[in-house]
Amino acid sequence: MGGPKVFAPVKVEAARRVIEDEWSSVCDQAELTKADRNRLWGRQFLNPFALYNY
Repeated sequence: MGGPKVFAPVKVEAARRVIEDEWSSVCDQAELTKADRNRLWGRQFLNPFALYNY
């Protein structure tokens, strides 16, 4: 039987894809500077340690 652990990696991968695909558009809408974009990318969103051992 598939429990939450079976579906979690699929959900995480889907969320990661959406963030990567929409990042530029959302940053444009928020009028973020290039420095702000770079500061947030990989720190607030898609932090490599957030998914460690997932």
